[in-house]
Amino acid sequence: MRILIGISAALVIGLASPASADPAIWDGFYIGANAGYGWQDSEFVMEEGGAWSTVDPQIQSVIADGGTGDMDADGILGGIHGGFNFAFDRWVAGFEADISFTSLEDTRTEGPLTEPVNNLDFTFRQDIKTTYLATLRPRFGLSIKQTLFFVTGGLAVAEVEVGSAITGQLDPMATGPDYTSYGSTTDTLFGWTIGAGFEEMFAPNWSFKAEYNYYDFEDATFSSNSTAAAYPGYSESVDVDLDMHVVRAGISYHFN
Repeated sequence: MRILIGISAALVIGLASPASADPAIWDGFYIGANAGYGWQDSEFVMEEGGAWSTVDPQIQSVIADGGTGDMDADGILGGIHGGFNFAFDRWVAGFEADISFTSLEDTRTEGPLTEPVNNLDFTFRQDIKTTYLATLRPRFGLSIKQTLFFVTGGLAVAEVEVGSAITGQLDPMATGPDYTSYGSTTDTLFGWTIGAGFEEMFAPNWSFKAEYNYYDFEDATFSSNSTAAAYPGYSESVDVDLDMHVVRAGISYHFN
């Protein structure tokens, strides 16, 4: 948010400054490469389904509590981008598309959690990995000498791999874990992004940029099903909420 405010302030200051005698040429197509750092926040929410309705409510509560929690992942990302600019005096408008591959992944473990009536223990493991991130968005900015200050926002797409597993004991007479379940999915999530940054034309046809973007995605939903022969029909539904922050820098070649 501070970055967005800073870029907005630069736009206002730029309006009050005289135009450059030799401004950068932003018109036309461009392509480039970028790399950066991202961090994502995800929340797993688990609900019991199927035969869980026949089980003691306190056991159901342990399952819901253990399968619900937050994860924070961070890592590097890199990819390519391209777009087209229209320049109107010092104002620049255009569109940009990009795709980046990421190392954002995390694992959460919980337990053992103990059900208080029969002292039944359950352990939980959940995983999330974001494999790629892509956007298609308009950009709008103000050129001050060789620097373009811009804001941007639009469509965001991410591919995520998520999974959930439970190991526990449902039979008080069992000598160890007798219940296991597992589920996973690879899903393409759609959402939106908003951000801001600056771009510097440091040589004819070549520019350097730095930007921040916030992403918010639709939820990923999947089922975790019993893998224990003694407990067929037990299942859990898992809902995963995901948002993300990315700071990156890139270099572009302009065909003008």
